[in-house]
Amino acid sequence: MNEYERKKAILSKYISLQRSIARYGEELAKWAAIGTKINQSYQESIGTGDQNSKTENAGINLAEIKKKIIKDIESCILERDNLKNAIKTAPNRYREILIFRYINGLSIGRIAETMQKDERSIKRILKDATLSVNI
Repeated sequence: MNEYERKKAILSKYISLQRSIARYGEELAKWAAIGTKINQSYQESIGTGDQNSKTENAGINLAEIKKKIIKDIESCILERDNLKNAIKTAPNRYREILIFRYINGLSIGRIAETMQKDERSIKRILKDATLSVNI
């Protein structure tokens, strides 16, 4: 893999990281809803003399799951932010095209249309811009 392909692969991870953060957020919300039900069951069993170890264990397991999801979200956010900061290391004239491609996920055709240039020029500029990033 040459330097351009390596940097392109790294920068291309931005959008998948965004999707992962969203998925983890949805998963966290799902587990939080389950946690609410578990907590409600546990609260209802207090004072009844019932040994509700299943509910208590479920609550403990849930806390561990939520902790792992939060750690995964933080990891994705850190990596995503590092990629965004890497793009900031590119010369000003390249930042816009890098943002269009790697952060917004625009196609070469759409970038060409937006920047009012032909696709071949966009490909060349994008390659130069990608190579200019310090990663």
